Amino acid sequence: MVARDKNTKTMPLLSKQPSNLGCGSSKEDVVEDLTLQPDEEARQALCAALYKCTGPFKRMVSPLLPYPLVLNKLHRDFVEAEEMSGGSAEECMLTFAMKMEEPDTKTFLEDAEKRIRAEPKVYGEHLLEEEWINDFQAQVDYVPGLSKGKRLINVEDAQQYAAFAMDMKGAGNKCFATKDFEMALTRYQQGVELLHNVECKEASAQQELTALLASLLTNQAIAGLRTGNWRVTITACDACLDINPQNLKARARRAEAYKCLGDIEKATTDLDWIVRLQCSDLLADHDVDTAQTLLSTAQKDAQKMMKDLQGMRIQESEVAKRMISGADFTANRENEKPSFLHPSSSSSTSSGSPSRMHAQNPFSSALAEAKKSTKIITEKLIDEVVALEIQRTLVDIYAQPNVHSELMAMRRASEFESGRFVLRLRPYLVRLLEKPVLEKYGFGGGEGGYRKLERALGQHVTTSEDVRENAKRILATLMGDLFEE
Repeated sequence: MVARDKNTKTMPLLSKQPSNLGCGSSKEDVVEDLTLQPDEEARQALCAALYKCTGPFKRMVSPLLPYPLVLNKLHRDFVEAEEMSGGSAEECMLTFAMKMEEPDTKTFLEDAEKRIRAEPKVYGEHLLEEEWINDFQAQVDYVPGLSKGKRLINVEDAQQYAAFAMDMKGAGNKCFATKDFEMALTRYQQGVELLHNVECKEASAQQELTALLASLLTNQAIAGLRTGNWRVTITACDACLDINPQNLKARARRAEAYKCLGDIEKATTDLDWIVRLQCSDLLADHDVDTAQTLLSTAQKDAQKMMKDLQGMRIQESEVAKRMISGADFTANRENEKPSFLHPSSSSSTSSGSPSRMHAQNPFSSALAEAKKSTKIITEKLIDEVVALEIQRTLVDIYAQPNVHSELMAMRRASEFESGRFVLRLRPYLVRLLEKPVLEKYGFGGGEGGYRKLERALGQHVTTSEDVRENAKRILATLMGDLFEE
């Protein structure tokens, strides 16, 4: 250390007595040399440690980092943290971060700021101009509301991120082409996660990252549709539309996801937007010919989907009436007339909402109808062993985490009102069970196959205690807290 004199621009930190700076130097005999600084390796280690500190501390120290007066003090604290941690890098970071929260550190920074303001020429003569300090200050000083908390990167890093994301997109496209939709979804998600939390201040580089992120999000959305991860599709489309509200692919794929979830209202809203869209609205991203082609195709698809939704409204209204009244669980269900308020449950509507009361015990009305039925079933579609096997398959399917999440989402979307929930539930089950149950056991696909499955299981509800109890548990799983036995 060198004491301050006429020939050197130094400033005593705590004492006027010079001493050699070492790890064991006491605070009482330290004299600060404004030109002294840790070597490059030590500065990089200090930089990594500073990123682990709390936000308030980083904001306080950020403008003072270029001054050796402050940098040297932080380096001494870091060396001390290293010694206390016994060589563990992780523990060293934690110890250093805790040390920076001590009152003494805040007092030192406040005192250093006063000294620098009092003698700006003395302290400014040896300012450090280093990239890591600029990066640290840029991240800390950047307004979170504008960057949404993203980590700032330079142009070179942005190019690397773009290259990695393109690799993920290309890998996802190859998987998609071979119909490996699950792996395609994984690759697209990896690309999205790579770009989602970074931002480049250089406009053209950031524009490239944003365009690539939007492309990955629309790919993620279509892969979500192909794998039945409809909430993933909706989330991806929401993020893409935040970037570009005019993105046709995102709007159309979100509408399809809402349709798959049975949310007819939200699907219709997106489709209405597509139908009303003008070609001029797309010219910012496409040339005239491309915009016209895209819009024409999208509007034709939207109009077709709107007709499907209209049919779903009518069909699901009747389905809801049958399910709530218990008619779907009787052996003679195909010859029964739908009834929204079943006679056997009319006396129970005096308390609570009618739709919730109907969902509480659908099997009581089903058994009553079966007992009153005069038609003798001469031949069952499946035997009891197969019925139990199918029920075990249903239990396994409904226990899957993604199915559980979808059911919860539909109940929330229905505001936990059973009638509205059932409207969403049935089309979801038709699609969910088509391959693993309907086609596997020969019922056929679509709504017709699902109705045949219901009838086949319903034939055993009144004759088999095991089938009846399994059916109750299955329905309880589907209805969640809307079901009370």
